[in-house]
Amino acid sequence: MKTKNTGSRKWMINSGIQGFDFSSLPRCCATSKTTGMPCKRAAKKGRNFCGIHAGDYAPGQKKGAQPRLRHGVYTMEAKEERKKVLCVTRALYSTIGSIQNEIGEV
Repeated sequence: MKTKNTGSRKWMINSGIQGFDFSSLPRCCATSKTTGMPCKRAAKKGRNFCGIHAGDYAPGQKKGAQPRLRHGVYTMEAKEERKKVLCVTRALYSTIGSIQNEIGEV
């Protein structure tokens, strides 16, 4: 059961437990380059910026995480296997060409 008392800006959550008013937190000091509007997120404790503008939240994978393997075409093992197959087929084509030259000369 959530009730809101708009006069004193206090929230009551979970059967009468007093909540916290997030509008009283200090705001982030960052502004947009294009619009000049300030960031509306709450600043981190002891800082002037929110987590995004302070650089705490980095996009992408975590350090040391392995990328997700989809099909394995570009793995190191598959590349090495393709190199070996290419070497064998080149050797076979050169052997076939030399045999054809010997048969044609006879």
